[in-house]
Amino acid sequence: MTADPVQIQKLGRPVGRHVAVHRARSRLAVIRGPSSGQEVVFEGAICTVGREAGTDVTIADPDVAARHLDIALGERGFLLSDLASPSGTHVGGIRIDRVYLRPGAVVELGSSAFRFDLTGDAVVVPLYDGERLGDLVGRSIPMRESMAQIVRLAGSTGPVLVTGEPGVECQRGACAVHAASNRRDGPLEKVVCSPADHDIDRRIFGFEPAGGGPVPGALDRTARGTLVLVDVERLPLDLQPALLRLLDSGVYRRVGGTREIRSASRIVATSGVSLAARVRCGQVRADLAQRFLSARVVLPPLRHRMEDLRMLVGGILADEVPQAAPIAQSVLRVLSRYDWPGNFDELHDVVTGALRAPSARKSGSRESESTKNLRVPAPSGVKLTEAKRRWAEAAEEAYLAGLVISTGHDLAECARLAGVAPRTLKRLLAKHKLG
Repeated sequence: MTADPVQIQKLGRPVGRHVAVHRARSRLAVIRGPSSGQEVVFEGAICTVGREAGTDVTIADPDVAARHLDIALGERGFLLSDLASPSGTHVGGIRIDRVYLRPGAVVELGSSAFRFDLTGDAVVVPLYDGERLGDLVGRSIPMRESMAQIVRLAGSTGPVLVTGEPGVECQRGACAVHAASNRRDGPLEKVVCSPADHDIDRRIFGFEPAGGGPVPGALDRTARGTLVLVDVERLPLDLQPALLRLLDSGVYRRVGGTREIRSASRIVATSGVSLAARVRCGQVRADLAQRFLSARVVLPPLRHRMEDLRMLVGGILADEVPQAAPIAQSVLRVLSRYDWPGNFDELHDVVTGALRAPSARKSGSRESESTKNLRVPAPSGVKLTEAKRRWAEAAEEAYLAGLVISTGHDLAECARLAGVAPRTLKRLLAKHKLG
């Protein structure tokens, strides 16, 4: 089912490095369940629905998953994806994993339901006019929108939050903020936040021991540069007031010191979880979360930027094997059939695992790292025998794709590693359109 909600076009001459898209605004009206009567108008690229605070549409239904589904706008229309929810998502009485929505469609989740409609108007959304920004790459509309947001926020002086689902490239996004800013020639340093790190206050703010000289921290070392706080939601609660004071007033004190120091560092934070949900759990101060949420970039999940697969896989191969052959379109087709719940991190593990497959096979392993890491989605609504057949087909296809990647398309080596005759291998590759 497809809608016709979006007309993609360049709006006149690009301004700087930006072009733009016209994006239809959508309306989600909850018509059944505990949150019945709630209505949300959404104009972003991706709308998340679930029970968790911080989703775009929060439904207070115990049968709804924390992050139950999302709806993403692409060139073909609005694509609804179930996020592996236990109770499932139904459209037209049919349980679905992914489906394009028509205006007026009723979506059922848990004991609730909402109606999806278009408002009839559109917004103009700027896009980055390029495919690379720092270490980020992408030509898809969702990724170029995020890059445009990075460029816009990089021009400000306040803190920025780079967030998204676990496994998206938040740290690369934070570094892209630095690369796009006027601080790009200054120092860049990352500090990973963890409640188990008992010296994290000293690593961030520095230390002034009694009777000794000051020990500089990351804030001192990144003067006229950028400090990236990785997983900021894991910063201990007792340090959050000091960070909030730094963001609000621009001053801090070293541990053990009494003198106020004016910071010349830009703060960029990353988080792979909902800060709003962490506020509700008491793990993050509400005022600190609001400070970051007021200037945030949400990086899209990999399932909504499949056009970028070739660039992403090519970059991974170039890092691991500089002389690697370009990836075949047939292999990309296999990779694009998977939803990648672990996002870029999972893709990286699968590709690098495939590159290690020959040595794993030589050492006696019966399963390559690529197929072991690639979780084949479970078929739903079919009998066990049919599910087994689909699993076997998908596993065979993924295994062969891993061999093709790891051997650089050397069919003789593929046959040797698979332990089959070359003629059998050719038949299997033709069957899965990998030849």
